[in-house]
Amino acid sequence: MRRINIALSVALSIGMISGVSAKRHELKNKESKGYDKVISFENKVDLKVWEGKKIALNTDHAKHGEHSLKWSFAAGDKLLTQHADILKAVISKEGGMKAWIYNEKPIDGALTIRVANKTLLAQDKAPYEFGFKLNFKGWRAFWVHFKEDATNMQVKANDHDLNTVEIIAPKSAGALFFDHIEFTEEVSWKRSEDQFKIIKNEIDHFGVSHPWEYTNFWSKQPVTSAKPFKWDEKSAQEVKVIEKRYHDWVLGNDPDYAYEPLKIRKQELDKLIAQAKDVFESLNIKRDKKGNLSGTPLYTLREGHQPYMASLSMNVLLQLALDYKVNGNTKSLDDYFLALDYMRDQGWAYGSSMGTIDHELLRHAGYFHSIYLLKDELKKAGRLQEEIKTAQWFLNWNELYNMPDYVGCTADFMRSVFMYRLLIVMCQEDGPEKLRDMTYYSQWINNSMRIASGFADTFKPDFTGYHHRGVYMNAYSPGAFHLASVVSYMLHDTRFEVKPVQLNNLRQALITARIMNCKYSIPLGVCARFPENTSNFSDILPAMGYLIKTNPNDKELLGYFKDWWAPESELFKEELFNKADSRLSFFHTLGAVQMMNEVAEISGTPAESPQGNWFKPYAGLSIHRRDNWMASVKGWSSYIWDFESGKGENVFGRYEGWGALQFFTAGNPVSDRASGYMPDKGWDWSRIPGTTSIKLPLRDMEHNKTGNSAIYKESKHRNFTDQTFLGGVSGSDGNGVFANKIHDTAFNPTFWARKSVFFFDNLIVCLGDGIKNNDAEHGTETTLFQIYDHGKSLVVNGKEAKKGSADFNDKVVFEAPDNNLYLIPNGQQVKFYYGEQKSINESGKGETVGTYYTAWLDHGNAPANATYEYAVIADHKNANLAIDDVAYTVIQKNEDAHIVKRGNQTGYVMWDAEYTLNEGVLASVSTPGLVMITANGKEVELAFSDPDLRRPKMLNISAMAHENVIAESHAQLVRITLNGKYKVDRTSNIKFVGYFGNQTILEVMCKDGATYRGKMIMIK
Repeated sequence: MRRINIALSVALSIGMISGVSAKRHELKNKESKGYDKVISFENKVDLKVWEGKKIALNTDHAKHGEHSLKWSFAAGDKLLTQHADILKAVISKEGGMKAWIYNEKPIDGALTIRVANKTLLAQDKAPYEFGFKLNFKGWRAFWVHFKEDATNMQVKANDHDLNTVEIIAPKSAGALFFDHIEFTEEVSWKRSEDQFKIIKNEIDHFGVSHPWEYTNFWSKQPVTSAKPFKWDEKSAQEVKVIEKRYHDWVLGNDPDYAYEPLKIRKQELDKLIAQAKDVFESLNIKRDKKGNLSGTPLYTLREGHQPYMASLSMNVLLQLALDYKVNGNTKSLDDYFLALDYMRDQGWAYGSSMGTIDHELLRHAGYFHSIYLLKDELKKAGRLQEEIKTAQWFLNWNELYNMPDYVGCTADFMRSVFMYRLLIVMCQEDGPEKLRDMTYYSQWINNSMRIASGFADTFKPDFTGYHHRGVYMNAYSPGAFHLASVVSYMLHDTRFEVKPVQLNNLRQALITARIMNCKYSIPLGVCARFPENTSNFSDILPAMGYLIKTNPNDKELLGYFKDWWAPESELFKEELFNKADSRLSFFHTLGAVQMMNEVAEISGTPAESPQGNWFKPYAGLSIHRRDNWMASVKGWSSYIWDFESGKGENVFGRYEGWGALQFFTAGNPVSDRASGYMPDKGWDWSRIPGTTSIKLPLRDMEHNKTGNSAIYKESKHRNFTDQTFLGGVSGSDGNGVFANKIHDTAFNPTFWARKSVFFFDNLIVCLGDGIKNNDAEHGTETTLFQIYDHGKSLVVNGKEAKKGSADFNDKVVFEAPDNNLYLIPNGQQVKFYYGEQKSINESGKGETVGTYYTAWLDHGNAPANATYEYAVIADHKNANLAIDDVAYTVIQKNEDAHIVKRGNQTGYVMWDAEYTLNEGVLASVSTPGLVMITANGKEVELAFSDPDLRRPKMLNISAMAHENVIAESHAQLVRITLNGKYKVDRTSNIKFVGYFGNQTILEVMCKDGATYRGKMIMIK
């Protein structure tokens, strides 16, 4: 009855099924890991520590193993236990109780659960007390933290004397089934409130809003309406338009499966349908003669046990619904209804949070889509309203009627709840309430798609995407952009449409994503904790398509779409068409393929690759592009965290934000892998190109070994430094400057460095100074390159490199297989290695091996004030630049400024606002900043950026108050002084103030790290 195939258990837990064998090797649930502290009543010995009338082991219902404890009670009866784990739970700071309770018949009353000892209980006193309402049918769970949720301030007692839990029955008779009880020393702060648990206190941990846990809060908020809503013919017509668009998107519009991309998608869907049937069978869901349901028990994602409740949503519900809708299989409809009943019986029901629903919605796309697809069948069976009510509970429904006091929403909500809420509104009966909810839904998504300030998700002022208080361009945000585009398409040209400003935010976000893509690859620095996932085209390309369907006259987006569209390529077949799952969202539909093909057939010309220089302040990232190649450089600051890790994810990512300079200059198409980045083949995470860092053994860098503390509650990642200088400036000609002042506040506070990168077309000049730390055991290095050997040779000073090591003190020229020339001037310690590297994969769990060309500048151990200089000619064979023609001048490189001049263009990094220059156009700036000046005779263009975002500062994201999350960047008036007298163009962002002697005084109001430009003419 409660057996599960172990292979299926893994598949169900992660939401991925592949090749489920017909021969099942069964494993009882109780043999799974993580149950050693669980009280599961599997034998009579378990009853010995329980006292009460009419208690017995029972097999009618069980959440773990084969049995539960059945308690048949009269009004006011008591059930008592002195289990050995109670005392441990009570004396622990984070201790408490978890339990699952089954009720066959709702009862108008509540259990009272008290923690004390027998003496105190006899006196009717309990230091800890909470309640649990019984107005439900099926399984329900509670997680109660004794000290935070259940403290009775009226009773004082020594925790070390408390070893008893007493459960008092309500004022009416009944029967309950108890199972899967834990008296635990740690109850997670991610526990959730619901309509059954009655606690004394609610704790807002870290001062941070947790939208996954506010179901109970929102269920209690009023349904407000400022005006009456009248359903009319226009309402009915617009709803039908939306319904038709959804239908065609999911099921296709008379799909032609002879078209190969659609054939691939349909084959994948059929495969998932077949697997869903196998999964459904393996769950062994049965209904007995009494109507009781049994099967493999299911748990929420954060429960710590498997398989997950979400496995039904991910692997069964939608697949069965699509089998019925697409293939006409009526048995799948019957199985769907049984699966839905079982899911509800297991706790997925109105008012229930099953202990915790933290992040639960991210795995339930299948549930919400299937409810809508089968709304007519559910209505006919008399079940639709119950599912609407359940769905609204989990979707924090009444939030729609209570507009938040901030803009934006999390990327997780945007890539999930955006669609779920729309579907549930569309499930409602036509009428005023449906119109009301559609209206409020439209207001909510339009608020969500506004530019979010501070650290908040999702759209940022520079049109990058945020999650976890930082940039995320390979996950989270691309999915959010994708689903927002789908919804925008479905609602366009109705009264519920996404408004022009918000639609432009989405459009600009897609264009920004395209700028960051060198064909189909994005920089490591915006990939957060997924360093092997450096692609987002499978989200961004369809998203562009939906916006083009919304506005077919958008020639810019159409050009980018056509530039990417390659349906005959293996990349598209494997990473775009060969998907039909519904894990986090349901994107990969039959209609999606049809719509992309329709967009591709619109008349238009494929766009060229983006050209220019961009700094994205909210990503801490500079992008420089010419022809088909790209370079990026990534930093960190008081506002941009260094790296993100997780359990088995990017555990060696410490240096990803330390000035990483990445080239995309090789391959057809050009890509990060072809250019040398191979994270799964011997990649040395301590030598990321462009970074200046301490060369540590990998295990010393491992994130999971850094530990937790009061400040670093989730250990040391997503750290902020105390330095605000991370910025970039871009001239109108597409050149620019990047600079970052690095102070390692997380791992070695003695580490400092000032780094700058100057972009002049194909020439890139890199400077560093002020490099110091006290690590006398390990060397400090600036990595020039680390390039995987794809079979192309590397030439050093005109000679082909041989395997082994080499040291250089004089000028060095590397002609590297990434198609770049690396030029290192005299007087620096250059080290080079060509050969096999052994490393560890990003999870920290497996050895990797690869052959690499690697070069670095050796600054020695514990450097006091090391410096460096080198230049790169990118894509040198196509640059028409001979080495002797590469003329640039480093005017200054110290604590005051980094200044580089090439031809008529000069880039300035002004570290010190007090510093004054006596030569050249620029004299001074009133705040540290970046300047680029281009002089053409008497005509001058000046570009300026203030790198300081001027927001609240903290050490990492663990303890970020809500007001700091949403705090806006403050504007700063900056004064710029030029040597000489200039007349300023009135259309410039930079304004003329006056003359002081032979100097010109300018002012500019700066905000959000943006570049401001001004044109002027010298008059004296």
